Amino acid sequence: MKYISTIIILILIASILSITFYNQPKACFKQSCINLELAKTQEKRTQGLMYKTELKNNLGILFIYEEEGLYNIWMKNTLIPLDIIWIDQNFQIKQIEKANLCEIEECKTYNALYPTKYIIEVNQGFTIENNIKVGDIITLRNY
Repeated sequence: MKYISTIIILILIASILSITFYNQPKACFKQSCINLELAKTQEKRTQGLMYKTELKNNLGILFIYEEEGLYNIWMKNTLIPLDIIWIDQNFQIKQIEKANLCEIEECKTYNALYPTKYIIEVNQGFTIENNIKVGDIITLRNY
């Protein structure tokens, strides 16, 4: 009986973990997928990755806007060098920029060149390592 209880508990834990993992927002590129933190509200978009000292290789942040526009990224208090990926409403990558960390008051702003609806930030070098280019189509899940 003790073994049956243990097995049932392990099955429940595995089920909960698989549901959590399955429902995790993701961005899938050509050959790889990453888990995403969502920034849907203005407050979350303003905060972004400020003050974070690391970002795991399989993680990123997705900025979601209500409509397409020219959205810029300011790196103030961003302690991680990033790749910034601008994506239009058809999920096509329109622009990729390499952004360096910024701990000073006057930080660089990375300006959108094309109207986009989504922006993803990942560790700098991710786009090169995964052969991600302007014009690629991505898949966003569970966002």
